[in-house]
Amino acid sequence: MYATERQRIIADLISTEGRVVVVDLAKQLDVTSETIRRDLDQLESAGVLRRVHGGALPVTRGGVPEASLHERSSAHLDAKKRIARAAFGLLSQTFSGTILLDGGTTTSLIAQLIAERDGMLSATPQTKRRQVTVVSNSIPVLSALAETPTVEVIGVGGRVRSLTSCTVGSVAREQFAGFRPDVAFVGTNGISAAFGLSTPDTDEADVKSQMLRSSRRVVLVSDSSKFGCEALVRFGGLADIDVLVTETMPVGPLADSLSQHNVEVVVA
Repeated sequence: MYATERQRIIADLISTEGRVVVVDLAKQLDVTSETIRRDLDQLESAGVLRRVHGGALPVTRGGVPEASLHERSSAHLDAKKRIARAAFGLLSQTFSGTILLDGGTTTSLIAQLIAERDGMLSATPQTKRRQVTVVSNSIPVLSALAETPTVEVIGVGGRVRSLTSCTVGSVAREQFAGFRPDVAFVGTNGISAAFGLSTPDTDEADVKSQMLRSSRRVVLVSDSSKFGCEALVRFGGLADIDVLVTETMPVGPLADSLSQHNVEVVVA
């Protein structure tokens, strides 16, 4: 097989699977690992991919930049609305317990759905007591639920990051460590088979990691634009989540890894 043909196959794989591994490519194409590394070097020089340890990623999937909450609010909005509804649907009509809501546009949409649901419940005399407690470090989430009579709202303190409107730092982490919510809805900037769950900021990652450790059940809400992405800081592995709610079924290594870790995938 000529080098140009191998490189075309590699380029197609990087496009469809989101990541390629040197050892796997060498076996698949029946060449040495050194030959594959030279192919990857040439493809990187051509701007097709980005080399990482052991393989390569698409150029658009590495070093994920962090957008502001305002910028994210309109991106992939239809998918996020579908994901929020599907995630909200995981809560039974009679759910009574504690929910942790991470910051982000999708979790803010979930907060709005909780407010609508419990606003309707409050009109029924026998349900005029608080049935649901929501814990969050997100100012938009807290604002969406602040006037909902059947929801007890607990805000987590700390330093507010203007980019995400979330509290972070040691105060936030320690407060989350003191809670044991029944279910957590958590967002991510990237999800990949090799790197797990990631976000660009170390303080955000520290708090998100504690969310995963504290919660009895973790539901990751992520649209498919995050598949294969690897932001700077890892805050958890695929084994740390119970459910992934998304709008498109993952494929390739990510799908395989989710299955290996018994993660339920809900497609909205």
